[in-house]
Amino acid sequence: MKKLICNSLIASVVAVAGAAGFAGEANAQSVDVDFSGTVTSSCEITKVSDGNLGLSNNNNTSLRSKPSEASDGKAGEISVTCAGSGDMSVTEPVAVSQDAQNFADLSDFGASSQLYLNAQGSGGVLASQDPTFGSKTVTSNGQPVSVYAFIAVGSSTQPVPEGDYTFRTTVTVAPQ
Repeated sequence: MKKLICNSLIASVVAVAGAAGFAGEANAQSVDVDFSGTVTSSCEITKVSDGNLGLSNNNNTSLRSKPSEASDGKAGEISVTCAGSGDMSVTEPVAVSQDAQNFADLSDFGASSQLYLNAQGSGGVLASQDPTFGSKTVTSNGQPVSVYAFIAVGSSTQPVPEGDYTFRTTVTVAPQ
């Protein structure tokens, strides 16, 4: 009889455990979990190096940064990385040092700046401070692109006086 009670008890425990397991499966529920996000255009701009100004090869009335126009000239280099593409723009050079400001105060002083994708300043202009030029698009698709800034400052009649000259131009990239 003990054996019968023991077997009945084991059978009852197995039946209850099986029913509980089945009941849990019968009541199982699921839910979907969604993931969303917004990808926006973005650009990063980094100054690699400043440029150098040199006295123009053609006259003594202007300073230039293009190596083909001034033997001491050198472009300023900027690295641009965009997730896609961006519009480049550049401002007119402004005097930073006192000698540059004195030169800029001349009545016939003029200044210009341009961006190129070539360190020698050849090929198509990427951007200019001239508002009629507008901005151009640079496409990097996540890879760094080197952009080169050039400036020219001068007078139509006055030779560049001896001094230390620093001019600044601001380069901007806006994601598209």
